[in-house]
Amino acid sequence: MDYLTLTKNYTIIWIIKRSALITESTLKLFF
Repeated sequence: MDYLTLTKNYTIIWIIKRSALITESTLKLFF
């Protein structure tokens, strides 16, 4: 696996975790 693919995968995972965290915080805010 080359560096570019690794970085891309890491970024995708980070975005998913980040959006999940934001969603969780938003839900806690409203419920």
